[in-house]
Amino acid sequence: MVKYIFIFLTIASTVFPGPEYEREQFKSYWYKGEAELNRYSLEQARYSELHEGAAVLVFVTEPFLKDKQVKLDGPYRSGADNVLKLNRIHRFTTGVYDYSLMNSVFTAENAQAAPTYKVSTTVQDWCGHVFNQLNLDGDSYKLQVRSYFEAEADHNYSMNKVFLEDEIMTRIRLNYNLLPTGKIEIIPGAFFTRLLHKKQQPVSAEATLAKSKNNKIKGKNLMEYSVMFSTLARDLKIYFEGDFPYRIAGWEDTYVSGWGKSAKRITSTAMLKQTIKLDYWNRHDRKDAKLRRKLGL
Repeated sequence: MVKYIFIFLTIASTVFPGPEYEREQFKSYWYKGEAELNRYSLEQARYSELHEGAAVLVFVTEPFLKDKQVKLDGPYRSGADNVLKLNRIHRFTTGVYDYSLMNSVFTAENAQAAPTYKVSTTVQDWCGHVFNQLNLDGDSYKLQVRSYFEAEADHNYSMNKVFLEDEIMTRIRLNYNLLPTGKIEIIPGAFFTRLLHKKQQPVSAEATLAKSKNNKIKGKNLMEYSVMFSTLARDLKIYFEGDFPYRIAGWEDTYVSGWGKSAKRITSTAMLKQTIKLDYWNRHDRKDAKLRRKLGL
């Protein structure tokens, strides 16, 4: 992976996000042949209760083929674009069995709210697993769903291209001033729709961006991006540092969890505990396990 990063940088042309003075910071931070690894404590709502777990956010830049919508394996060539990729992992247990959720987001680095090309999601538990993928296709997103649930299995459909909940974090890291505010159309995130067995489709919401007053979440110059989904009875708040490199400090997600008489409105929370920069793809030997301990895993 590292072998191709520097070839890519010398050939590819990118309009780096953020103010002019930050462009050199951006290149220096994101193009050292390392990913940014973040570990969070997690309390996840499921079955009307909160369950302890851990979340990991992995941010890394890489070349991306726009036509095939996959990572470029070789030297840079025509048709590729620079993206900031986020791999988001949630792991938690519910009673005797566990859950593992992973979400991969590929957002173009170019300034002025460039597109998110692709979002792929998998959810696994002891009952089975679900695969969910959004692909940008002109002015729409194509969605494919593969699930072990009869009502959700093998669906394919298209939606208008609107803002994605799943791209909020990558856009924060690129240029949070371009986040949409006010009344917006948004496609709810795949973690939420999968866990609540809802169809992923655009809904109306109200979004705000402001300095945070939350004293529980720690971070420098803490900012808060809030999305109120009135039709889903859901409030999402993502906290991040207002200074470069705009680390995600945590989040709160409030909605009705569970079914029937036991259903109640509760809040999932995540708080940043550790961040390291690392070329993790080269650290796969047994001796490298100490780096997991450094991250708190």
